[in-house]
Amino acid sequence: MKTIENIIQKNVQKFKNSYNKETKTIFLVTIITSIIVHFQLYALMITGPDTLINSMYHQADIWEAMLLRFGLDFIQAIKGNIVSPILATLISSVFLAITVIVVIKVLDIKNKYLKYITAILFVVAPNISATLTFFYCSDAYILGLLLATLSVFIMKKLENKKLAILISSIFLAIAMGMYQTYLSVTMCLVIAILIIDLLNKKDIKEVLKNALQYIIMGILGIILFYILSHITLMLKNLSVSSYSGADKIGIETLLNLPNLLPESYESFFNYYFNDRMIPNKIWHTNILYIIIFSVMIISIIYIIIKNKVYKKISNTILSLILIILSPICFGIIEIIAPSVDIHILMPCSMIYIFPIFSKY
Repeated sequence: MKTIENIIQKNVQKFKNSYNKETKTIFLVTIITSIIVHFQLYALMITGPDTLINSMYHQADIWEAMLLRFGLDFIQAIKGNIVSPILATLISSVFLAITVIVVIKVLDIKNKYLKYITAILFVVAPNISATLTFFYCSDAYILGLLLATLSVFIMKKLENKKLAILISSIFLAIAMGMYQTYLSVTMCLVIAILIIDLLNKKDIKEVLKNALQYIIMGILGIILFYILSHITLMLKNLSVSSYSGADKIGIETLLNLPNLLPESYESFFNYYFNDRMIPNKIWHTNILYIIIFSVMIISIIYIIIKNKVYKKISNTILSLILIILSPICFGIIEIIAPSVDIHILMPCSMIYIFPIFSKY
């Protein structure tokens, strides 16, 4: 017991030491930017039908449990089931600010300007704006985003890997209990870390060992999510809803895996380069993404040459394999729920391309 207490105290102290003036500024910039940018949302100048129906009071119960989103019930109960647009936006902005700081720590972004750019780009991302329109559960959704990010942070920073796997898997399970698609956030951060380690010529055995630990954490998190969600259903005497493909999770995945993999690549392409999810061509953001991905590819090639990574054949080959597989991590929702049409709330991990780009 004392060992666990010592570990907690040690890491709390590390956190206090890392929480400097720059971190505080990034935290405040994220919150203030979010409040300014999303004024039309919490002022109810822009809203949606779900929000209008649940605009004052919402008790997450049967429907959320049937969608395997058991976490929403708990968060709503803490708030007394009261729906307040400004309060929900403020809480969401705080969670988002913490998420930004954790992402910066996970990817170890050094450039201070890129840190602020990452914060602002997170805030203005279409996924985040869309999420904040659902005032009755937006804070729970952003909390899920934070927990999915923290699961990777803990795995990377906590020295006791057995304890890290346990805590991270619990965080991942709860994040998926908010929205199953947050699994993609954990996956894309993990694959980014592994690629960065390989490009930095980290020993291949160490990288594979870390990858195995991440995989164990992910599998354990998914199992915990499955157990918790089905215990909730059992207690409420409910069955899984067919809405959003919730009842197909785990069944169609195994049967149709060869057909589903190309669809995850298609979702990845659709989010960044055409108008099927976001009006990229109207806003000309597809040009921005083309520039970002081009610079990333050039940067990776430059790093391989500069660091002479090509001399470590295993590192080069594995990093290229992970880069090729990375769209699957971003578009994992296509595999999790194969019968559902992807909408703007689901590809939440796509916004993580900005801090990953900043790192490269």
